[in-house]
Amino acid sequence: MTETLPASPLPVQADFCDLRPVKSRKVMQLIFEVPIEAADSVIASLGGFPRPDQSRWVGIVRLAPAAPKAHGDQPPAETPPLKGRWTDLKLPARAALLCKAPEFQKFLATDNEADAAYVLRQRCRVQSRAHIEAGHPSGDRYLKLETEYFGTGQKPNMPEPNTEEP
Repeated sequence: MTETLPASPLPVQADFCDLRPVKSRKVMQLIFEVPIEAADSVIASLGGFPRPDQSRWVGIVRLAPAAPKAHGDQPPAETPPLKGRWTDLKLPARAALLCKAPEFQKFLATDNEADAAYVLRQRCRVQSRAHIEAGHPSGDRYLKLETEYFGTGQKPNMPEPNTEEP
């Protein structure tokens, strides 16, 4: 049976909220959420309810982020350098600072702090950056990610250590 496709694509706006591997196959399930009021039209746009005896391929496109609100259209200010050494900071603080850096956002294939934080949490397998702990698998995953990023030639936006005696 051949599925008849609509003359023009029917877009669906949804929130990409999670993903999970299917252990018995080499695939990932992507989970999108839509408002309950839109469920009927979304299901219709996708060709009806999924059936186990049919594959139904759809296209997924990321929407452009919403324009900045209230405070003008100016880009975010560059993160000022911190005093002290990067390695003196706790891992959650380092993670938060990196997510603010546009270069780190690009490294994670995102274009804003919130998306970078989401990707970082997924990569570290934590619900919050505050749960990244040294000596724990979450901390090990974070340090691996940080090492990969700094391996691209990037440096934390911090002053060089002061080698002069006070």
